[in-house]
Amino acid sequence: MSVLRSQNVPRPHTVTAGVVNQGDLLGQAMVADWFSRLILRPLDKEAVLANRFEDMLEFIADFGDELGMEAAAQAIMAFLREHAPEEIEKRLGHVYVVLFEGVSGPEAVSLYERSYAGETQFETPLVEMLSVLRELDASVGAECREPPDHLAIELGILAEALRQGNHALSRHMARRLSRWVPAVKHAVSRTTRSEFYGAVFALIDAFVSGLASSLGGDWAEAEDYY
Repeated sequence: MSVLRSQNVPRPHTVTAGVVNQGDLLGQAMVADWFSRLILRPLDKEAVLANRFEDMLEFIADFGDELGMEAAAQAIMAFLREHAPEEIEKRLGHVYVVLFEGVSGPEAVSLYERSYAGETQFETPLVEMLSVLRELDASVGAECREPPDHLAIELGILAEALRQGNHALSRHMARRLSRWVPAVKHAVSRTTRSEFYGAVFALIDAFVSGLASSLGGDWAEAEDYY
């Protein structure tokens, strides 16, 4: 089983409002998968078109309302609506390389958990995510060359844990993400390169934080899982 089984951006428009708080594990998994593919690589024309269907835009609006992130949702919708798919593909391709692949020097934003773990724990996220993949009997798709502590992969792992009904691991991953995603969101928000990605990471941050709370249990369990 592959954590990232398809290059296509999933369209979670079938998810009902209140997905974070109503215990809809499959709906939560679809949202985590959607976020995973939004940030794994820049959207191509096909992915842009999939995300700008009216029902998808309605989902984004409703989801933003649920999370109390209406402005972020509206920014994503406006970007998708106001530009041609070819222009979006070109613009996001450039921004993604500059912002997330290190070519902008001090302004570059790392999407790897190890970058936020501190020097003494630098290799720990990679080792632990490999262990989680084994527990889920899952693997990173052959089309993806990112290591498993990449944020897109960790969101994919969260989605797979939710799909499998593995409550303990779902809770662990949501809380783990909620500890380091805020740093990514803050780093992206400090740049002026992309309102789109700023809004996307604002939604991701709100999603993992809300999910971590809704799954319940002792917050210490996220650190004591292994």
